[in-house]
Order: sequence, then C-alpha cells, then structure tokens
Amino acid sequence: MRLPCLLFHSVCLLLSSSSLLSSVEALASRSSNKKKTKKPAATKKGFGASKQPLQPALFLPDESPAVQDLLAFLEHHECEGMEGTAIGYHPQTKIRGLFATQDFEAGEYLLGIPFVPTCVTLAVDPDISVAETSDAELGFRLWQKLIHQENNSLLKPYWQSLPTWHEHFDASPDFWTDSQIQALEFPPIIEKTRQRIQSVQQLAAAQGLLKDQEVKELQFATWLVKSRGFSLLKPIIQHSNNNDDEESSSEPPTTAISGKTVLIPYLDMINHNKNDAANAELQVLETKLEEESMYALQAIRPIAKGSEITLCYGTGRETSVEMLCHYGFLPPSNQQNDKVFEKDWNDFAWSTTMEQDQQELQALLAARDDQSQDTTTGKRTILEFRIQMKRALASKQ
Repeated sequence: MRLPCLLFHSVCLLLSSSSLLSSVEALASRSSNKKKTKKPAATKKGFGASKQPLQPALFLPDESPAVQDLLAFLEHHECEGMEGTAIGYHPQTKIRGLFATQDFEAGEYLLGIPFVPTCVTLAVDPDISVAETSDAELGFRLWQKLIHQENNSLLKPYWQSLPTWHEHFDASPDFWTDSQIQALEFPPIIEKTRQRIQSVQQLAAAQGLLKDQEVKELQFATWLVKSRGFSLLKPIIQHSNNNDDEESSSEPPTTAISGKTVLIPYLDMINHNKNDAANAELQVLETKLEEESMYALQAIRPIAKGSEITLCYGTGRETSVEMLCHYGFLPPSNQQNDKVFEKDWNDFAWSTTMEQDQQELQALLAARDDQSQDTTTGKRTILEFRIQMKRALASKQ
C-alpha cells in the first residue's frame, strides 16, 4: 500500500435518527444477505463519473496472519458490510490497498466501522481556531498506546496491522538525510521538513525521551498519525454564556469548528486518488450514543467488482509540498501546485533545469532493475518533486 494512509479532512454529518437508521440497516442487510439484486450495467454514469469506463482490476488478496487477525477482530465487533471488500495488492505495482469484491452503485454504503471499541481517538479539539493538537503531540499519544498496550490490548490486532520500519512505509522527508532534504532545493518543503523534525525532538526532550531509539519511535508514531489518521471537522454552535444581560442574550450564536483526530482500522488502508477520480468518501454517522455511531464508507461513483477503492486524502487542495510532507509520496500530477508560487520566491535558484532533471530521472528509471529499491526511491522522489515544482513555475510565467 502506498501509505497515506490518511489525513482526510471531512465535516461530520449529523444525521437524523431516521436517516442514520436507514444507513445502518442498509449495511446490516447486506451483511446478513449476501445474495444481491442485479445491479444496473457498469457503464451507467454516476455522479462525477470517470471519463474512462471502470474496468475490473484483478488483485492479489493479502492473506497474511496480521490481516486475518484484523478481519476477525472487526467481524467480532460487528463491523458492517465487510464481505463487500478485501485487502489486497495491485498485481503490477505491488502496492497494498482496499478492493471491491462486488459491484457498488454511486451513493451506496460499502461498509461501516463502529466508533467503539474498534477506533482510536487521539485528540478532540473543541475549537481549532483557538488551539489544535500538534502533530508531534498526536504522535506521542499514539507512541504511549503502542508502548504500554501493545502486548495485552483489545486493539492488538489493529496495532499488528500498522506499517513498520520495514514494511508498508513510505518515508516522508523528515526521515531523509540532511543532504537529501537539501537536494529538494525548494525552500517551503525544506523549512516544513525541518520544523517537523525539530518539533518531534523538542517534544521528546520535554517528555524525557533521551534515548535515540525512543526519539526514532516518536518520529515514526508521528508519521503514522500524520499519514493514517483521519482529521474530522464538525461545526459547533456556541451561545452566549451571559444570560443575565439582555443585550448579550440577544446576540446571535457563533459557530466554532471542533476537530477530532482518529485512527480507523481497515479504512486507513485505502489509497489516495485525486479529487475528481476518487470513488469513495468517508461519512460520519453519529448519534448521541457513541456505541451506536460509526464511520462509513460511501461510493461516490460506480465501483466495479475487482476495482480498487480510493479516497481523496486531505481537503483535495493540498500541493505536492504538503502531500510529500504528510504522506511520503507524490501524486503523478497536481493542479494545486500553482498555489505554491503565489509567493514570489526570489531568494533561491534551481541548480538544474527541468530538462536536466527529466533526463536524470529517465536514466534512473532505466537502471532501476539493476539497483536496490532502497537506493533509488529517495533520489527518484527528489527528481519528481523538482520537476513538478518547475513545471508549476513555468505555467505561472
């Protein structure tokens, strides 16, 4: 899986009890009755249908013990609709992701994961305009859970499914060497990367984590949260507290934005696609009772059996600077990159032209079969990033 996995900004949907009941019943009905009615032809266009027809793509199921334990854990806690999807690998890219094992129509719910006890809430910020939990603090909270609950926790099947240093890990630039970071050459991403490294080191020192291994573990936990955590936003209506003052009580209520960072098992294995190509989105089906609420995956386009299920990470407005820093990968193209050059960066100069970077990248790709993946990935990402930035700059001139 090309990890993301996810930092997905979504506004929580506060549904009426009847709407929530119908959504949950639809998932439960499919779980109890796997024989489905015949669907419309796959060529029928849904909302925002892809320009190219959806074609079933074969995938290789992930039958590892860790994934099987995770599935058993989720089924035990009554996650809905699990039979319609599967974790697997794309046969060409070998990237792990989530795939459809049946056809889905646009608007159909694929599956639902209960708030409790399956998910891990790391932070609830009442008003993100006033204070928001830092990335390093979120990483520290996860690190504490992994250190103290790893061996005897109810969530052990989930902990075991998370990436490790050696598997399913797309390193963001804060894991690179200083020379690699400097080779990116573009000041915004160099500054952003160094700030993240510094924030982790400062928090580690403040918490008494003095061993190099502990600092590395905190850094990795911060990456896990940043790349896999769902950041959920919800409007909160605030009324005046001064009920004795008529003028104050007559003032209209204000709206604050509450933030919540949560890890959602299974859904955090879904890969990214750009906003106009992703075929699913996260919905929050929330009631007054947390045990009756769930995070649901809903199709926004028809999804054919065998196709990969994808989400748009973040808000859909992230530049390649933010995508690489947050998730450790670059999308093939990114129309948002023009925003990077809204500020006039006159204090630096590229050491190469775009044509030179393209030639070096082509040579690197041609020789990659004879080299270790570990020695080529960083250099390739650096070249791809510089090419994207130079292309965006050229379009602004």
